[in-house]
Amino acid sequence: MSSIAEDLVWLLLDDNSGEFLVDRGHVAFAVEVAALLDMAADLTEVTVGEMLADGRFGFTALRRNHLEDVLFRAAERGRTCAMPARRFGIFRMWSWPTLDFSGKRALRGSIRRALSDTAGTDVRTAVLIALLTAVHGMAAQWPDRQSDEVDRLAWRVLRAHPACREILDVVRRRTQADYAASFCGMVQPIFQRQPQW
Repeated sequence: MSSIAEDLVWLLLDDNSGEFLVDRGHVAFAVEVAALLDMAADLTEVTVGEMLADGRFGFTALRRNHLEDVLFRAAERGRTCAMPARRFGIFRMWSWPTLDFSGKRALRGSIRRALSDTAGTDVRTAVLIALLTAVHGMAAQWPDRQSDEVDRLAWRVLRAHPACREILDVVRRRTQADYAASFCGMVQPIFQRQPQW
């Protein structure tokens, strides 16, 4: 069985270009949480609640960057293809186009079933929905539907799984804190300058 982190990254990659559908910084924090959840032997609502209570998703715990590891693992398993490229002819980067379209379609189908049948949703799928919602990636999975409708269905699933809703809050707080720190780091020196008359 694949990891939650790998499934999350795989869903957030564009099938053809291999680029992320959402902000890469958001994805990195969601992957950190997913990697910690993957360490749990038996993922249940109680296990997730205990991990939240222990503070395992605190800001200090989310330091290592697993995103590159997860991307290369998906390529090794044949889900994506690791293609080196150059952006603007200068910057070296990687793109990850999808190879296993049927597997990705099946994974999206399981999420679609969870959105339509809240009572039968397992915790693993609810965690995946929470992480996709946290990085604003749910609407990207179904471009044929309105984003408000997809978000409404996702929140209905998360109301049935309170621990998963808390995971969403952890990822969103972490990304907001990171962007706030970046923004304050850029703007603060501007306001501290003394006018030169």
